[in-house]
Amino acid sequence: MGDSFVVPYKRRSVLVEGAVFRPNAYPYNPKFNLRDYVATAGGETRFAQTVDNVKLITPTGKTFDFNEQLKVGPGDTIVVPERNFSRSEVVQLIMGGVGILLSGAALYIAARK
Repeated sequence: MGDSFVVPYKRRSVLVEGAVFRPNAYPYNPKFNLRDYVATAGGETRFAQTVDNVKLITPTGKTFDFNEQLKVGPGDTIVVPERNFSRSEVVQLIMGGVGILLSGAALYIAARK
């Protein structure tokens, strides 16, 4: 009397997260591989790391690195990691640093006169 029975929910979809255009849960398709699910999520954004860095996480918590023969199962999560900085951001940081150095040099020269 008063006992409750809980049946855990088993997800039948594959979750695609990270640097993709449409991160979401997508229906499981046994014919799809890891690349197919990333393509279904709109593909990698320009901030994504290379496909070699994509991770597959199983419902039990095991993590696998990208492999062409890797099988995706229901309940799995695919993570497409982002780069730390985009190429344009790195160029902007370098140009900003150069600008600061030039400004400092100009101030130093102006102060000495």
